[in-house]
Amino acid sequence: MTTQVKLEAIAYTRDRYLEEQERFNHAESKCAKFMSLLTLIIGFLGALTSLKKDIFTSPVSLYDWTIIILMLATYLTLICAWGHSFRALKIGDWPVASRNRVNCEYIFSESEVDSLQQIFDCYMDSLEKMDEVIVEKVKNLDHAYEELFISAGLISITSTIIILGDLIK
Repeated sequence: MTTQVKLEAIAYTRDRYLEEQERFNHAESKCAKFMSLLTLIIGFLGALTSLKKDIFTSPVSLYDWTIIILMLATYLTLICAWGHSFRALKIGDWPVASRNRVNCEYIFSESEVDSLQQIFDCYMDSLEKMDEVIVEKVKNLDHAYEELFISAGLISITSTIIILGDLIK
C-alpha cells in the first residue's frame, strides 16, 4: 500500500471520527431536550392531579380507583422515561483519539509507514469505542421515547374517563 493511499485512509478515518463526534453531540442534545420535556410533563401532570385531589385522598367508587390506577401507571411510565433519558445523558468516559506524549513521540520517531499505521489505529480504536457509547445512549433514549408514548396513551385514557365522568355527574 502506498503512502498516498494510507494518507487517504487516515483522512477517511478522521472524517468518520468527526462524524461520530457530531453523532454523539446530537444524541446528547436530544437527551437534554427530552429530559426537560419530561420534567415539564411530570410537573404539569402533578398540577393537574392536584385539581382532582379529592379522588386521590378518599376514593370511594370504581371510577375513583380507576383514575388512581391509571394516574399511578402514568407517573410510573413517565418516571421510567425520565430515568432512561437520564441514563442516556450520563456523563462517562468519552473515547478520544490518543493524545498523550508517548504516542506523539512514537509517531515522530518511527518510520513513515509505522507512523501512519499508528495514526490509523488510534482513530479506529476510538471509533469502535465511540460507537459502543453512542449505541448505549440511543438505546436508552429509545426506551424513554417508548415509555413517553405509553404514558401519553395513559394520559389520554385517563383524561377521557375523567371528562366522561364529569359529564355523567
